[in-house]
Amino acid sequence: MLESDESVRKIKGDQRPIHNQDERAQVLAAISPEHDKILRILMQECSIKTAASLAAKITGARKKLLYQAALDIQSTDAKQYGLALK
Repeated sequence: MLESDESVRKIKGDQRPIHNQDERAQVLAAISPEHDKILRILMQECSIKTAASLAAKITGARKKLLYQAALDIQSTDAKQYGLALK
C-alpha cells in the first residue's frame, strides 16, 4: 500500500522534502520483486544508503531508484508499525 502525500508529510515533517504519491508509485513499479526482496533484506542489516548501494551492485538496478524505494519502504513500515522516523 502506498502512503498518501499527507501521511508521508506527517511522518517526515514539514521541513523535509517529499516525492509526491505519483512519483513514489513510479519508483515502486520500476523495481522488480527480486530487487525489492534484496533491498528489504539489506535494510535489516545496513543503513538505507548502504543497502541501496549494495542492492544496486547485486541487481544492476540504478542506485538512485533503489534508494528512493528504500525511503518509501521505510516510510511505509514506520507507519504500519507505529514507529517514528529519525
